[in-house]
Amino acid sequence: MNNAYVETLSTGEILVEVQVQKKKIEAYFHEFKNWQEFKDFKKENNDINFIMICPSCGTKHERLLALSRKDNKTSICDDCGTQEALEELSGI
Repeated sequence: MNNAYVETLSTGEILVEVQVQKKKIEAYFHEFKNWQEFKDFKKENNDINFIMICPSCGTKHERLLALSRKDNKTSICDDCGTQEALEELSGI
């Protein structure tokens, strides 16, 4: 199965880098209007293993389930979501 590394940029664009047999063959920018559009894209390309990159810490995940408290629209990893929540509670 091919891998695609997915990174959300601060501009709102989503960078998708597709690798075949560990060699980068294609990198392109695509701006999705919403996450449903991205989910539809993933469904159409089910032969690709999408790996989400947390925009906050840069770690790789199968999916990003937390929503950043900084802008209430950026998906981040659970650890970063927990960290942001703790910072908010402590007033940092």
